[in-house]
Amino acid sequence: MSGDRGAGKGAAPCHVVKEEVIAEGRWLKMEKTTYVDGGGTTRIWETAKRTTRKRDSCADGVGIIAILKRTLHIDCVVLVKQFRPPMGRHTLEFPAGLLDENESMEAAALRELKEETGYIGEVVGTSPVSCLDPGLSNCTTHVVMVNINGDDPENLNPTQQLGEVTSVGCSGWDAVAGMQWLAYHGWDAVASIPWLGCSGWTSGPAVLLWSRIWPMGLALTMMSLTLQCGKTV
Repeated sequence: MSGDRGAGKGAAPCHVVKEEVIAEGRWLKMEKTTYVDGGGTTRIWETAKRTTRKRDSCADGVGIIAILKRTLHIDCVVLVKQFRPPMGRHTLEFPAGLLDENESMEAAALRELKEETGYIGEVVGTSPVSCLDPGLSNCTTHVVMVNINGDDPENLNPTQQLGEVTSVGCSGWDAVAGMQWLAYHGWDAVASIPWLGCSGWTSGPAVLLWSRIWPMGLALTMMSLTLQCGKTV
């Protein structure tokens, strides 16, 4: 983003000088951020921030990579489809949500998973805090890995607790092969996957894929290729 420039030309380290609120709503606010770049030049940046970040928290929310595990079934990735007003269409995402006051990332992940998908899971890993769109916002998140015991009676007929999530999908999509399909062939090819079509996900407006799903597909693809190469040595 190009911004207004000042006259300073020193070798000062990059730092924020001040932040001024331009507009504020219930969930978001827009700020004008004045900062000094690495060359000592004073610049202006327009920044979007959530108003919901809790005190003493370094993250706004959690993203959840949930794997459904069932006896005699292939492990599956749980995804949700919901309408996103800023995009004007539906998106296919990992379950995710904001942290409540005094809530740990693990507790938030299990709560959001239950609300959005109906599944009860077990946290098996967490990531450090990471940024989501640093050129636009200071929004940050933790990625939480969760295993779901699909044989648990409570998970046999999961029921959503939130109305805005349109669909929950996972059945029949190999956690590795499905992501590899995404990485190699893109969304048009993915639309032909049986569970996706049978659940009606391809009807209506075009569905956009959340950007974090692509890196996971690429990572799983590279891991699979590495293991294959190792077997041939």
